Amino acid sequence: MKSSNKIVFVIFLFALLLRLNFALFTPNWQVADEYPHFYVIKYLSLFGTFPESQPKFPYYEAYQPPLYYYAAKLIYNIFKNYDFPSPQIFQEFDPDTLTHPPNIALIILRLFSVSLGMLNFFLIYKIALIFFRDDSVIYVLLIASTLPSFVINSSSVTNDSLANLIGTLMILILIKGINIGNGRIHYLRSLSLGLALGLALVTKLNLYPFLLIILIGFFLYPITLKEILKNITFVLIIALVISFWYFYYNILNYGSFIVISPGVEKDYFIQNFSLNKIIYGFRNLFWSFWAAAGRIYQIHLPAYLYILVFFPITLVSLIGNLKYIFVKNSLFDERIYYFYLFLFSTLIFIGSALYFHFISINHSAWGRYMFPNIAPFLILFVFGVKNIFNENLYRYLMLILFVIQVCVCLYLFLEVVKY
Repeated sequence: MKSSNKIVFVIFLFALLLRLNFALFTPNWQVADEYPHFYVIKYLSLFGTFPESQPKFPYYEAYQPPLYYYAAKLIYNIFKNYDFPSPQIFQEFDPDTLTHPPNIALIILRLFSVSLGMLNFFLIYKIALIFFRDDSVIYVLLIASTLPSFVINSSSVTNDSLANLIGTLMILILIKGINIGNGRIHYLRSLSLGLALGLALVTKLNLYPFLLIILIGFFLYPITLKEILKNITFVLIIALVISFWYFYYNILNYGSFIVISPGVEKDYFIQNFSLNKIIYGFRNLFWSFWAAAGRIYQIHLPAYLYILVFFPITLVSLIGNLKYIFVKNSLFDERIYYFYLFLFSTLIFIGSALYFHFISINHSAWGRYMFPNIAPFLILFVFGVKNIFNENLYRYLMLILFVIQVCVCLYLFLEVVKY
């Protein structure tokens, strides 16, 4: 298979059509947390301010950083006369009602997410082109275009759509920001990274691990400590200039610099650290990353399909990446820095998702928390499988997984539209 422009165009078109299908035909509110996000947008449009965040429906998303909601409000203002059927702003509401006919304002906001998702898809493509120098780029695109939970997340009203895009953008800036030849970082790249990080801090809390990823990224580069510290300081100053008002707002309204689900019972990490909690956290993160749909993720695959399909291929990929680390390899150009950056970013995102799982009494780690790091994860996934099998078997496995994911998307869609 040649990674021609025609093949890439067809994959992009298929990815777009798949997301449009979910955006247009999923019944109103039948995506995880969709109405609470929509509620914040609607409230902001009507009153010019955010509702007070409370640990009950539909107020529990109101603590989120505001950038996505301000952008979505501009779109909602244009189409708010088409917000029907929809409850009144203070009306008690069961989101399993008013699911039909389609709410046009809701669909327009879903299409906004689709547009952000396709921009994200393009950036994933650009990152894959930098790392891979063969047809593996195609397989990254095939998996990314049809990853069921990612498809659904990219076609719903959620701040994830903007967060995922900004996360991928920061990864792209990080890997393009180094000039390996002279061991320097272009300050224009650091400026771009600071701007992106500033936007990230006012978009979603699950982007905050990028503070650590950026730090690790600079230390991975073959540059002097002085160069590292200058660039890190520059990035942080730019980010703080953009975002300090949001932290000041949090202190005024919630009495805390960083706000995470105010009113929700939390505990110290170590008090919830147990073997059962670890197993539950990994299991929940795993299955909801690959395939989950519905308002409360009530639509998913039988457990044996995760065990027989997604677990073995994930395990093979993990072994392939470990093989690259511990067995002598030939990837000694700048891509070795990209590999370790991707590895650390993936571990950091898994760790942050599990940390939230351990400190929260009523919440768990969801696969969508990994999506701002989707490009590194999928590149490592494909790279690991490639390191285990010969070329022909590797290609067949990637194509088989693509077909399976298409079938899973179709199954989830047919289940969703029943509501």
